[in-house]
Amino acid sequence: MKENAYLALTEKLKTVDPHANKETVLEKINNLRSSFRKERKKVLMAKKSGMSSEDLYVPKLWYYKDLLFLVDEEEALDGFASLVSDTEQRKRAKPKKRCVVCAKHGKRQESIYWCSECEAGLCLDGCFKKFNTKLKF
Repeated sequence: MKENAYLALTEKLKTVDPHANKETVLEKINNLRSSFRKERKKVLMAKKSGMSSEDLYVPKLWYYKDLLFLVDEEEALDGFASLVSDTEQRKRAKPKKRCVVCAKHGKRQESIYWCSECEAGLCLDGCFKKFNTKLKF
């Protein structure tokens, strides 16, 4: 069934790119999902930051609403956000992140941990819990 879907998508893509193949289709799908995830993170960060509803981030991707079905598919299995460790952070080649809770209170604190759901930098000393349990931290 999946192969048939890829074949159908390949044939459709060949109308604009005669050299299209399954790998091209997979690359296009990956690019769409990646762009969607970036926009989704911006939306989640705006919601968690305590902004008023009129100041919330509005996605700029024209197909954002069409891909919202991916949210359920990509959420963590247990439904809870988890911390990402320094080891995984090195794999992603990202340096320390500024703690969003401390920043909101005027402190400049960097952490090697962040929320796996929205990638907000968070300290271990209470900030992670505040960020994930309180609407206004």
